[in-house]
Amino acid sequence: MNKTAVIAFPVTVLLAWILYVVTRTGNGPGLKWNMVANNLSFTFSMVGVLYVLFVLITLTTLYFTAVRGASVSAMSVLGSAFVRLMVVFVIAIPIGGALGECYTYIEERAFRREAAQFMATTNADPRNGDRIYSRKRWWPGSSQILVSDSLN
Repeated sequence: MNKTAVIAFPVTVLLAWILYVVTRTGNGPGLKWNMVANNLSFTFSMVGVLYVLFVLITLTTLYFTAVRGASVSAMSVLGSAFVRLMVVFVIAIPIGGALGECYTYIEERAFRREAAQFMATTNADPRNGDRIYSRKRWWPGSSQILVSDSLN
């Protein structure tokens, strides 16, 4: 059972990171403290649905392999496994969210640096209108496009 919890932790952190980044990038650029709780609760809910399925499958498998037909208490085996898996979940979600927030912060800093370099190297041409720099966000939030402020 310890092996299952050890494997579940990084997988849960990765899934929480991916969902948090996708949710976070939909808010637009910049840290919005009022959205962090919403993003984290959405991530908690979405990962939680998948994690409940994982826990049910794990406990069912554990029941048929370790408890059924043995002279051990089902509650002692399944209860400790359940508690261990819940601790993994409760610890992994905030870590995944924090990593996701750091990831988007680093990406936005890189974008501002790229935009500044672009603005420094482009010529002002009044026929082209505003000079802007844009690109897609890094994966996994690549469905959103970052756009710099216009300089003319």
